[in-house]
Amino acid sequence: MRRLFFFLTVLLLNAAPLTAQNADSLAGTYLNESRWFELADLYAADSQRISPLLRDFSKAMLDQMFNRPRQAISSIRTLLRRHQTQLGGGNVASMMFLMASDYSKLNRQDSAAWLLETFLDQTKDSPNFPLRDQARRSLDVYRALSAYRLFETDGRQSYNLPLRLERTDSTGTLFMVPCSFNGKASKACFDTGASYNVISTQLARKWGLRPVAHGVQVEGTARGEGDVVVADSISMGNLTMRNVPFVVLDLQANNAHAQSLMGSLELIIGQPFLTRFARYAIDLERRAVFLYTDTVETQEKPTLCLPNSLHAKVSRNGRVMDFVLDSGSTTSSLGTDYYRDYQREVLARGKWDIHGSAGYGGVSYNSVFVMPEVSLSIGTMPFSLKKVEVVAISSHEGALTRGYGRLGNDFMQRWGCLEIDNVNMVITLTQKKTDK
Repeated sequence: MRRLFFFLTVLLLNAAPLTAQNADSLAGTYLNESRWFELADLYAADSQRISPLLRDFSKAMLDQMFNRPRQAISSIRTLLRRHQTQLGGGNVASMMFLMASDYSKLNRQDSAAWLLETFLDQTKDSPNFPLRDQARRSLDVYRALSAYRLFETDGRQSYNLPLRLERTDSTGTLFMVPCSFNGKASKACFDTGASYNVISTQLARKWGLRPVAHGVQVEGTARGEGDVVVADSISMGNLTMRNVPFVVLDLQANNAHAQSLMGSLELIIGQPFLTRFARYAIDLERRAVFLYTDTVETQEKPTLCLPNSLHAKVSRNGRVMDFVLDSGSTTSSLGTDYYRDYQREVLARGKWDIHGSAGYGGVSYNSVFVMPEVSLSIGTMPFSLKKVEVVAISSHEGALTRGYGRLGNDFMQRWGCLEIDNVNMVITLTQKKTDK
């Protein structure tokens, strides 16, 4: 959604009183640049000085990005009721999609389908109205999923999943969870950076899984589309979950390099699974993942947000940056936004190289500078990334290289435990016992 709201900023700054322009300017900048943590701080401290349209827009996006689907539905409805004429067709269409995704998160697939069907009917006389083609594809997915009672469990309050660290290549390891998929023994990658649960084309074909819908849009190294299948059940540890949707993707992308790096990634557990729980803990010392169905609501400031994948609030000398928290990446890296903001330091201290990174869509070849060390923090917990790549230019401007960076499996393994609270959107990092 980068730069979705630029025209709103210009419109409002021309009309806003001088006393409100600073708050509006900041809100518009944060919206345009997807700086959700800074927008949250501004809204909490100064929302009444933000003009009505940007204030309602900010509220809707904050509810969306901080994983509050019920509140997001309400705040988006308020935004559309008060400001639909000012928003313009593109933003109205985007809000309809966000609201449909919120209904889907609440397992109300029929409501999501109805919303997009209404949107298509209301814009039928405008065939070029923004996002109509995407709405048709998403409508088919929601309709298909409405036939299932998704993500059913036995209702326990907590679950315990065994965790294995599996080496994929010379670059590091991934988190793997032994599982039974539709009664067949398998293993799944535990991937906090995955926006979807994923099954490879090869495995779906081997197990005879038939698509229930088509046209799900995904992005990794490149953009593409996948089909949707529904697993009757998936069992991990003492958890059995029924009717679990997966997107079918060719993860190896007919590329020998990608195949060597991603051959073990045939089954991926991502955010649609993880957000069904109030919180979860990745306990590296006990080699287990603990899933909990409840948590205590607090007033703590969020250090996580959820645009699609999981993002963490990372700071450097007081400057806030947004990093993908990605257990599906073997190593951490710094992205093109980091290079833009710290180019002078990177050029002075970094060692230039060309490296490849594999993801859905194949391999991208990146011009990088390897930094000896970069010091950062999450909340009050400092850490450093050593010999970390900073991407300057990429052959594919995909999700893997954009932004400030990603904290991969190597980052996670330096902690004794990482707890992700999906309600309060807070991460708690616990040092290893040997480090205390």
